[in-house]
Amino acid sequence: VEAAAGQGANAGGRRCVVGLPRSERNEMTNVLRDALDILHQRGWYQGDVESKRNGSVCILGACGLAARSESEFGWAFAHEPEGKVLMDTIRELYPERYREHWDESENIWGFNDNEETVQADVETVLDKAAVRWEERV
Repeated sequence: VEAAAGQGANAGGRRCVVGLPRSERNEMTNVLRDALDILHQRGWYQGDVESKRNGSVCILGACGLAARSESEFGWAFAHEPEGKVLMDTIRELYPERYREHWDESENIWGFNDNEETVQADVETVLDKAAVRWEERV
């Protein structure tokens, strides 16, 4: 299946959901896996959703692009079922970077922008969350 314009094809026969509205996605799609692909393509960024200099993105920026979120910052994605899986994965893998009094979007961007977080941490969280999502479907 062809990927949306400007995006590479996904491995393993997965259909790329970048640019597809939620109503057109099916159980074979994985927004979290696509967000990881976007992160690899564009690069990871801390401190904002997207770098104005080189187009790299934070974890929410990648997820928002993959989900074609209504929110330019990916905040809406954080409250989708996939966002909740992502937040739960952050809570499990990096409990010291999770805040009980924050909502989903705050915890996801808070993890991304934590001074101890590095790109490998973000990739690990996205990969583990994607596997969890695939196990649910």
